[in-house]
Amino acid sequence: MELVEAICYIKDTHIPDTLYENIKVVLNEKEILAVEWLALIINALNILAISSRLKVK
Repeated sequence: MELVEAICYIKDTHIPDTLYENIKVVLNEKEILAVEWLALIINALNILAISSRLKVK
């Protein structure tokens, strides 16, 4: 979750080296990439929903 949050706020925090090193202990490179892509997609969908004032049913 920390990686996802760091990606969402990347303009403010970038991704700290220590965070990335801690994640590499738990996840392999492909898993990290998958988490990064999911974070990007979720973030993009949130931006689209907010900017279009999409109503949630």
